[in-house]
Amino acid sequence: WQGSLKAYTLDFHGRIRASSVKNFQLVHWDHNTDRKGSDLVLQFGKIDENTDDFALDFTYPLSLQKAFAIALASTDTKLCYAL
Repeated sequence: WQGSLKAYTLDFHGRIRASSVKNFQLVHWDHNTDRKGSDLVLQFGKIDENTDDFALDFTYPLSLQKAFAIALASTDTKLCYAL
């Protein structure tokens, strides 16, 4: 929670510098202890306010194809619209 913004924020370690609803991070979950791990597995976010450029950073256990599929799915709009 960031009091000055009155909103929840994520630390992208300087890599993502623009606000976007599409920015997100995935972290490793330790099922044995039922606790969030400290290992960042994937982060995706907007680089610059003036462009539509996004950055995708990932590590093991994700492959390039899986990381790209997750990022692509997060940018898609609704698949079904009400008539």
